[in-house]
Amino acid sequence: MALPPTPTPPPPMSTSSLPGSMRPFPVRQAPVRPPVLASDILREEVAPRAPARRATRLALLVVAAAFLFAAAVSMGLGPLRLAARFALEGALATVLVAGVAALVPMPYAVRGVLAAAAGLLPLLLGAAGLGPLARLGDDGVGFATSLIVMGTLLPAALVFRARYRAFRAARTVLAVALTASVPAVLYLGSRAMDGSADAATRAIALVGIASALAATLGFMGPETSAGCSQWAAVVVGALFAHPAWLAGAATWSGRDGDIVSLTTAAVGQLLATSLTVFALFQLLAATFATRARQVDVHQVVGAGASDPSPPLERLEREDGD
Repeated sequence: MALPPTPTPPPPMSTSSLPGSMRPFPVRQAPVRPPVLASDILREEVAPRAPARRATRLALLVVAAAFLFAAAVSMGLGPLRLAARFALEGALATVLVAGVAALVPMPYAVRGVLAAAAGLLPLLLGAAGLGPLARLGDDGVGFATSLIVMGTLLPAALVFRARYRAFRAARTVLAVALTASVPAVLYLGSRAMDGSADAATRAIALVGIASALAATLGFMGPETSAGCSQWAAVVVGALFAHPAWLAGAATWSGRDGDIVSLTTAAVGQLLATSLTVFALFQLLAATFATRARQVDVHQVVGAGASDPSPPLERLEREDGD
C-alpha cells in the first residue's frame, strides 16, 4: 500500500510584510545618518568652527610650567636668581592665570581671553622693565611695546588668514595688524642702520623687517594660504632671535649677572608670545567663524587651487555617481 505524499512546506515569508500586530518580534530600522558631503569637509577645512583648542591648552601648560620655574629662580635656585622688581609676583600671576585657563572647563572664547591675559602679562611687565622678563625693556618702553604688538597681532592675523583663506575679512584683519606693526618696523629700521650696533643685531633687525614685508603675501587670492602660517613663525622667531643672541653673547663673555636674566627674557618671550598668538587667533575664530562659514567655499577650488585630499576626492566621486 502506497504512502500518501509528504506535503510540501510553504515557502518562507518575510515578517516585515506582516502587520505590526502579527510580527513575532519588532523590526528596528537602522538609523539613517545624513551623508557627509564634500562641501561640508571643504567648509571645515577653510573655515573651522573652533580651531587651536589643543594647541592653546598645551601652550598654557608649557607657559605655566616655565613661569613656575621662573618663580623658583626669582626666590633663588642655587646660584641662579632673578633680581628684577616684581619678578616673583609676575611669574606667580602668570602661573595662576595660565593654570586656570588650561585646567578649568570653560567656553572656547573665555579660554582665549584668559590665555591672552596669561601671555601678555609677563610681556607688558617686561616692556616696563619689571617682572621675570624685565630685560625686554632694556631698549625702552616704546621699542619693547611696539615689538610686542608686532610679535603677537601680526602672527595671529597671518594664522587667521591661512585658516580662513576664503573669508575676505581675514585680509582686513591682516591689514589692521600690518598697520599696527609699522612702529616696530620703524624701530627695527633704526636698529638696522645703527652703525654702533654689532653685525648680528643689525642682521636680526633686517630679518624682522623682511618678515613683516613678507606678511603682505596674505593679500593673495583665496585659492592659496600664501604660506601665512610659516611667515607667522618667522615673525615670532625674528623677535625671539635678538634676546636669544644677547643671552648667548653674555654666556660667551662670562657675564654671570646677565646670563640668567637674558636667558629668562629670551625663553619667556618666545613662550609668552606663542601663547598670545594662539589666544588671539582663537578669539578671532570665535568672533568670525560663523560669518566665515557662510561664504561660498567652492570659490577656493579653481585654477591654481591645491588638489583635494584623497577622502575629499572619494566623496566627490561618490556624490557624482
